[in-house]
Amino acid sequence: MSRFSFFASLRFRLLLLVLLSIVPALGLTLYTYTELRRLTAADVRREALRLTRIAASDQEETIKDTRQLLFALAQLPQVRSLDPTDCSEFLARLLNQYPQYTLLGVIAEDGDLLCNAIPASGPVNLADRDYFQRVLQTGAFAVGDYQSDPISDKATFDVGYPVLDEMRRVQAVVFASLDLTWLNQLAAEAQLPTGSTFTVIDRNGTILVRYPDPENWVGRTMVEAPIVETILTQQGEGTAEAYGVDGIPRLFAFTPLSGSPDGGDVYVSIGIPTEVAFAGADRVLARNLAGLGLVTVLALAAAWLGGNAFVLQWVNKLVNATKRLSAGDLSVRTGLPYGQGELSQLAHAFDEMAESLERRVAERDRAMEELRESQRALSTLMSNLPGMAYRCRNDRDRTMDFVSEGCFALTGYRPSELTGNQGLSYGQLIHPDDRESTWGEMQAALQKRRPFQVTYRITTAGREEKWVWEQGQGVFSRRVFSRQGGLLAVEGYALDATERVLAHQVLEQRVADRTRALSALYDVMAVTSGALGLETVLESSLDPVLAAMGGQAGAIHLLDETKGMLRLTAWRGIPDDLVAQVDSVPVDSGLAGWVIEHGEPLVVPNIADGLRPLLAVPAGSSQAYVGAPIRAKGHVLGVLSVVGETGRQFKTEEVTLLASIADEVGVAMEKARLYQQAEQLAVVRERERLARELHDSVTQSLYSLTLLSEAGRRLADAGDVERVGGYVDRLGEISQQALKEMRLLVYELRPLALRREGLVGALQQRLDAVERRAGVDARLLIEGKIELAAAVEEALYRIAQEALNNALKHAMATSVTVHVCAEDDRVTGERTVRLEVVDNGRGFNPDALDDTGGLGLVSMRERTEKLGGTLTVISSPGKGTTIRVCVKLER
Repeated sequence: MSRFSFFASLRFRLLLLVLLSIVPALGLTLYTYTELRRLTAADVRREALRLTRIAASDQEETIKDTRQLLFALAQLPQVRSLDPTDCSEFLARLLNQYPQYTLLGVIAEDGDLLCNAIPASGPVNLADRDYFQRVLQTGAFAVGDYQSDPISDKATFDVGYPVLDEMRRVQAVVFASLDLTWLNQLAAEAQLPTGSTFTVIDRNGTILVRYPDPENWVGRTMVEAPIVETILTQQGEGTAEAYGVDGIPRLFAFTPLSGSPDGGDVYVSIGIPTEVAFAGADRVLARNLAGLGLVTVLALAAAWLGGNAFVLQWVNKLVNATKRLSAGDLSVRTGLPYGQGELSQLAHAFDEMAESLERRVAERDRAMEELRESQRALSTLMSNLPGMAYRCRNDRDRTMDFVSEGCFALTGYRPSELTGNQGLSYGQLIHPDDRESTWGEMQAALQKRRPFQVTYRITTAGREEKWVWEQGQGVFSRRVFSRQGGLLAVEGYALDATERVLAHQVLEQRVADRTRALSALYDVMAVTSGALGLETVLESSLDPVLAAMGGQAGAIHLLDETKGMLRLTAWRGIPDDLVAQVDSVPVDSGLAGWVIEHGEPLVVPNIADGLRPLLAVPAGSSQAYVGAPIRAKGHVLGVLSVVGETGRQFKTEEVTLLASIADEVGVAMEKARLYQQAEQLAVVRERERLARELHDSVTQSLYSLTLLSEAGRRLADAGDVERVGGYVDRLGEISQQALKEMRLLVYELRPLALRREGLVGALQQRLDAVERRAGVDARLLIEGKIELAAAVEEALYRIAQEALNNALKHAMATSVTVHVCAEDDRVTGERTVRLEVVDNGRGFNPDALDDTGGLGLVSMRERTEKLGGTLTVISSPGKGTTIRVCVKLER
């Protein structure tokens, strides 16, 4: 077995499955190691951080102790005397008692070293030390920078305290240098793991203390070391995993060393090698991996041996049987026992498949014989089809791979001429105007893998044009990624559809004619239903009639029964010089007269051959004529006539349409007649109302004037001048009242201004035209924006008009105010309109009126109730009257 065949074998797959089953255990082992390593790192960092905090705390305590020591020294006479010899001897003895200090001394005010516990080799000036300058400036305890002491050559940091005179002025500075090497002892006592480091650096990255190997590191500047860069960048307490100054990866903990002047100049750090810190976790990982490896080896061995016994032997038998089957031995069987296992079921399925194949091969042989017989019958059937069956390629030439014998009857070409475009292509037979549309419809259907149906024209071999109806569909390959999206060919059949298409065109023409006729009838009905003027109806009816019937001229004659004449009322297409001939036609002459006499439509294909001549048409004319009677309530009112072009044949449907339009015109004429009668009746009623008004008001006033003037004349003849004056005054009052009533009647006779001006304009015009001209002080007050519906404005105006009439005719008022107010309710969204008419007339007692009302109150109340409002009447004798109407409307 070659190496590649082994990797494709079932045995390899079993081994690979075992290995894949080990992967979760391996992942769990690695995860456990990662967690153990994380916990170990946290513990190490926490312990290292604790040690750095201890070092920082010890340093802080040391500084406190040093401050107390310097405070005591500043009070001693050996120091305050500033005697170099006594002071140096005293400090030397004291330095032996405090080994944590490398130096004790006193600095004069000018910076010179005055006395020192360790003799110097020469004069020393310490004026540049920052702690010395801070003591001089503040007069208090100060801490200096960490540095290498020039006298003791050790890593130290200095602190100073002022020596004050009696005036509290600084006369000297006593100082102490703390030795940082005690931190090395702290690191040694901490028993750090092997390879651990204890380091103190300043803000410049210079190593001040190093354990172990201080001689190799102290004084070196290591700013570029990763851990030094991390400490100086963070500038505070923290932990990190980084490479140390010696390049060894460690877990570091660091913190600022307390007591520095800026609180962050010196940092102490402890680093523990990661190799040492993670040694326990690495041992656990190695042990777990070893155990997992042993389990993997055992599992692979079991899969190798067990797979051969339980799987491969069965599979090999199945493979051998499959090879024999593929070689054509349909009688082969596996010979394996059948059971519930998958391989047993596979063997059973294989045996059944082999048996089924054996049966199907026998059936196939029989089917092939039957197929050959079917193809022979199909060939005979296709040869006798009325149309053409085909199989073609999907190109614009419609290249035919197969064409039935029916193509000759359809196209006039033999199948051999169309197959493979040997004579010409089928696409060339399609009419040029139909090629693009047919191709587009076919491609749209093929893209959606749906059958298509197209109708188009072809030109046959005999140059005859035929209509063809074709139905087909695409034949697609099962291989989706074959060319043209899997389309192999197009199959279908085409039939001669010439007779069907022509019949359809005739039907469409009939539908179009019917639609045009209905449209004309609709236009006429729209005119007759909207207009009330007879001339408007007749003039507007001719245009749609001529458009629908294709007429050249048309006319409407109305019957004048009293004179036995037909009067031309409306016409179209009649020359002006011929209109006079048909303006008035006797009923017993002309074709229109025949329609009147018989009361039915008349169609004359040729006017020259008609029973009667048609006026306004030249003699011998061959034009066609159709006329229909105009009826209303069973009476013939006139004739609607249409003249067509020469050779025009009016159809039955067109004659019926003309009769329907004539009936509609008759209805419109009846409607106009009724409307005219209604107008006349309204005029009569208005005249009767005005007569009553004149009789009740103006006529009685004039009669009273006549009586009073006659009585006055008699008194004047009798010489009773005093009584004559009273009659004259009474004559003036009655004359003024009659003038007011006459002006009111004249105003009511004028056209209503409400529709033109709106409510406000109409009220203002009424007050100007009647009340003010009658000498009444009239005012109109408006509040808010008055925008009301026409019905509301009409009702409010009539109410105000009735109230003003009462004030003028009955109340004898000299002042009247009309107040209109519109308010919006922001909460409910309702709008309230209030109308008030207030006069200063005689007034009356509203309670004294009976239920029938009076003074027009009934009509005012009815109008208010229709609006859904309230009417309030406020009046009393001698105190005027107020009519108030409130109506609530939706916004």
